[in-house]
Amino acid sequence: MHKIWILKPASCPFTNRKEIDKWRNTNPWGTFPYGQMHGFVIVASTEGEAREEAHANAGEENDCAACGNYNHCGDIGCNECPNPWLNPKWSTCDELTGEGKRRIIMYEYHQH
Repeated sequence: MHKIWILKPASCPFTNRKEIDKWRNTNPWGTFPYGQMHGFVIVASTEGEAREEAHANAGEENDCAACGNYNHCGDIGCNECPNPWLNPKWSTCDELTGEGKRRIIMYEYHQH
């Protein structure tokens, strides 16, 4: 049976300024948020399948400075690539249910 999953970049887990700065400098989304995917809502049977689907449809957040390859370099065997949608260090993947309080799941806003 399929479920609905929401994937988003993970929040910084640190409170110490030095650790925060280090985390920001290695974060796959960096400080330039263009050309990148910042979330997915995916129908899949498991969290693993949802993460794989996000990974397959990622943007420049999948680029790797370590090996110089771009777009899914982890697929060719680079062990330095962040693969942020596959890695719980960099992204969250939660099942969406109707449980809990009233909330917005998704919104889209364009400013001109």
